Amino acid sequence: EPEPTAEPTAASSSGTALGEILPVEFGDLQTFTHPSGVFAIDIPENWSLQNNDKPDEIIHVWTDPTRNGGVIVDIFEDETVYTEEQLVDILRTFLDNSFGSEPEYTVDEPVTQNDGSVLLVWSYLATADNDVQVELLGNSFIEQRGNKVSILTTLVPAEQFDTVVEFTDEIINTYRITPDAPLSTSNTNSGGASGITTGGSAASAEDQPAQMFAIGDTAQVGNLSITVTGVESPEGDSFFSPDEGNRFLIVRTVFANNGSTNEAVSTLLQMWLLDSNGTKYELDLLAATLAEQTPDGEVPAGGTLEGGVGFQVPEDATGLVFVYTPLLGGEAVGFALD
Repeated sequence: EPEPTAEPTAASSSGTALGEILPVEFGDLQTFTHPSGVFAIDIPENWSLQNNDKPDEIIHVWTDPTRNGGVIVDIFEDETVYTEEQLVDILRTFLDNSFGSEPEYTVDEPVTQNDGSVLLVWSYLATADNDVQVELLGNSFIEQRGNKVSILTTLVPAEQFDTVVEFTDEIINTYRITPDAPLSTSNTNSGGASGITTGGSAASAEDQPAQMFAIGDTAQVGNLSITVTGVESPEGDSFFSPDEGNRFLIVRTVFANNGSTNEAVSTLLQMWLLDSNGTKYELDLLAATLAEQTPDGEVPAGGTLEGGVGFQVPEDATGLVFVYTPLLGGEAVGFALD
């Protein structure tokens, strides 16, 4: 997950007063054009680019020098022509999986824009390095141009929004997509935003579970107990379907919190599949949409959280293992699905 402001930067004693965060810094705009020509956008010249591309998906993240402001461009290809309602479902799932485990995460109702894109405004509460709590405000636009589906996101501290909206609007209005251009990625690492992936990556030693369980078993990880209750392989429909040669897989899970404080759970950051060939498969956004409810968010103390975790794997993939790992410390656990 890109984290342009997950750790907001506090103001120093030589800047604004302690207890505040630094204002987002906007330099002069300069045009960034993707090497394939698939998109272009004007970005402040003093912002840094992080390339989180996956196979078949472009994920570019820019952050300002304070790391309190960010822009995310996420583009993937799909020959399906989605309705506006389906695009909203995709965007909402993207946001839930990326930020749903953050405190006080909320999403407003969708708003259709004049250019045909759809906007979702969302926010969550982050903690700066001086322990000041900061509400971060995101504006995410989803649109489809030909076979290109695009999600454009801006993220800034909510208290600064009125001050910076003129700058962020200028950036947003420069964004343009070339539908006929090829979708070419140069970085195929596994650390992306949305988990929209139709291919796997080589698993590392850190991806392997320390303990193995079976469907129906319960594993204890810290204060959380995790049970895999079943596995489904939905065929999808005319709008949500796997790539040729692949199949959707939804792992049904139940998380129970035996502790005295709430525990955050994120399908994007903490869960993946492994197969017998040592390939790792991360969250698939379309499969997650079919799951209807995902186990993202907080598990209340003494309560439970359940839902389906969606993946897309080759039809002939065998020896599949569902892996859950704690966010902070502790060992990963695996559940044999075959």
